[in-house]
Amino acid sequence: MTASLLRGFLLSCIVTGGVGHAAVVDSFDHGPGEWRSYDFNGMPFGDEGGNGGIYYPVTWQPSGGVGDSGYVWSDDSRWRIDTPETPDSILAFIIYREWMGASALDLRNAVMSVNLRGDDFDLKGATINFWVLNNTLGVRYHYTGAPLNFTSGAWGSSQNVKLLNDSSMWTLSWQRYADTVTNLDTVLGGVDSYGFSFLHFPHGVEVTGRFAMDQLVLSSVPEPSGFLMLALGAGFLGGWSHLQNGRRAQGVSGSSSG
Repeated sequence: MTASLLRGFLLSCIVTGGVGHAAVVDSFDHGPGEWRSYDFNGMPFGDEGGNGGIYYPVTWQPSGGVGDSGYVWSDDSRWRIDTPETPDSILAFIIYREWMGASALDLRNAVMSVNLRGDDFDLKGATINFWVLNNTLGVRYHYTGAPLNFTSGAWGSSQNVKLLNDSSMWTLSWQRYADTVTNLDTVLGGVDSYGFSFLHFPHGVEVTGRFAMDQLVLSSVPEPSGFLMLALGAGFLGGWSHLQNGRRAQGVSGSSSG
């Protein structure tokens, strides 16, 4: 009886795990991972200096984070305004999945949680935003519909944001080629790179100070599909049938409300 019900439940869990959906956790307890800051150096793609800029490693602190955990930080000595983007942006934190030897993520309607801190930090009127890049297409979007906050000189509560697959919540800032398809659903379905940016600062005025991050979690679970509901229903009904048959064999009938 219990085994049959459990089989139905486990089947539903397996189905919900669909390909391309995953959970990413950066607690920074054991190091900085592959996180960096982006310094646009004004050079065209393919020239010396890398793809139009330099990726400086962030600094890892083994303690002093949320609950005295590890955390990472960067500052204005490692980022510079990315002028090819519209609006101009600063990619304060950036990571590419390929740097980790990992495949792209499906972040459609994913949930993001993070703790952000600033020390001697001046946004200059800018907003802090989560961003995504589909590097195959060469298209970047910033989640401007839900700007993030930071706590000055201390760690505050984590911020939890659902990354809605809704174009009104995102701002397209860059595409590698003018004729590139920039469909948001396609970009979110194959995220090769992501991070945190500053947008809407005065023209040519850079954000200054130290910016820190801890306890980043990205979790993506597909919405229930017809197949999922069929599998869940079949598993549960199979277990219920087995339960009823077992009770009848013991001379116990099921109750009825009429």
